[in-house]
Amino acid sequence: MSYINRVTVNKAQRSPGHWQIKTNIATIDDRSGRRLARLQHYKTFLGTEAQAEMERYRTLWEARGKPEASSAPVPDGDETVGSYAARWLLAREADRKEIEAAETERARRNRVYLYVVPAWGHLQLSTLRRGEVLAGAQWLGCQLSTRTGEKLTPTTVKHALLTLQAVVEAAAERGGASLLACDFDGVKRTLLAQTW
Repeated sequence: MSYINRVTVNKAQRSPGHWQIKTNIATIDDRSGRRLARLQHYKTFLGTEAQAEMERYRTLWEARGKPEASSAPVPDGDETVGSYAARWLLAREADRKEIEAAETERARRNRVYLYVVPAWGHLQLSTLRRGEVLAGAQWLGCQLSTRTGEKLTPTTVKHALLTLQAVVEAAAERGGASLLACDFDGVKRTLLAQTW
């Protein structure tokens, strides 16, 4: 009998500036899909919604048994993809138009924190290259969905890549990244040629 662990971490606002982070680890029988055990852990957090989202992401990263992505050493003056993506996301949400649906905003936030930050968040934005973009996309293609326990679909990886491209384009406008070095079109062609 083989088992898999499905890890989910959710955040909920209890009062203004007061958040609850809930970790749920379910042990599932791989063959039958039946839940065998469940471990839940709650903790509270004071701060803004963006800080709570980063805490949720950090908790998820720890629950999956991986080192924290932000612990990688970063030279002074160089910004990581993860830190810039978080600021970009906040700016997008602050400037969003009335016609943009909340669902679109939530989907964008999920792509940043569930896919872009884990795959590319630790890399330096100013030196991001095609090989690193491709390696991150290939890594995502091998990851399991926290919702279904199956590999991420190529469409999900494509959407994560498009979100990363939007982040890099915003940074390139301010001289913080090179779109040519990242070669997103070449990465997409390479991924299309592969089978996952």
